Amino acid sequence: MDRYEQLAKKTDAIQSMLASSALVQLFVSLFVLCVALGGTVINFHLIALPMSEMVGGGSYIGSFRTADVAALVIILIEATMGLFFMESVRITHLFPRIAHMSERMRRRFMAAALLLLLIMAGIEAALALLREQLAVDNEALAASLTSHAHMSVLSINSWIPTAGQMVLGFILPFALAFVAIPLESFIYSARTVGGMALVGLLNLGSLALHITGRLVHHLGTAINAIYDIIIFLPLVIEKSWLAAVERQRTASLARPESRG
Repeated sequence: MDRYEQLAKKTDAIQSMLASSALVQLFVSLFVLCVALGGTVINFHLIALPMSEMVGGGSYIGSFRTADVAALVIILIEATMGLFFMESVRITHLFPRIAHMSERMRRRFMAAALLLLLIMAGIEAALALLREQLAVDNEALAASLTSHAHMSVLSINSWIPTAGQMVLGFILPFALAFVAIPLESFIYSARTVGGMALVGLLNLGSLALHITGRLVHHLGTAINAIYDIIIFLPLVIEKSWLAAVERQRTASLARPESRG
C-alpha cells in the first residue's frame, strides 16, 4: 500500500526507482537481443548457401542476391511464427487481439503457429544437410581441379558435422521464437527510457537556450558600453566644436550692435 500511495502521488523516490528499473530491463533485454542477433547471423549463413541452389545463385533483387533475401525472409517468418506462438500461449502481450481470442480459437492459432514453426525448422534442417553436401562437392571439385590424388571424402566421422548442422538448423528457429520475450521487455522499457531521454534533452536544450540568452544579453550590454567608449571622444570634440562655432556666431552678431 505504501508503494501504491507513492505511485499515486508520483513521488521523486518512486519515479527514480521506476526509471532505474526500466533502465536495467532495457540493458538486459538489449543484451539478450544482441545474443539473438548473433544466432540469427549464424542461422543466415547456415541456409544462405543452399538457398542459392533453390532460387538460383546468379539472380539479384536490386543489389542483393536473391538467395540472401530468401534466407532472410525465412528467418523473419520463423521469428514471426515464434512471436505469434508466444502470444497465443500468453507469455507475451504485444498483440491484445490474440490474447482476447476465445479459448478454442486461441488454441487453434497456437497449433497453427507451432506447426508452421516445425515446418520451417524441418526446412532449415534439410537446407543444412544440403549445405554439407554442397561443401563436400566443392571440396571434391577443388581436389579434381588441382590434380591431387582422389581421396574418399567420406570418413568414419563425416556424419558428425552433417548431424551437427542439421540439429543446429532445427533448433535455431525454436531458439529464435523466444526472442519475443526480451523484445517485449525492450519495447516497454525503451518507451520509458526514451521518455526520460527526451525530457533530459529538452532540459538540456532549455539550459542551452537560457545560457545563450544570458550571453546575448551581456554581449549586447558589452557592445553598448564599447560603443559608448568609442563614441565618447568624437562626441566631446563635436560638442566643443559646436560650442566654439556658437561663440563665434554670437560674437559676430554682437559686434555691429556695439558699433551702433
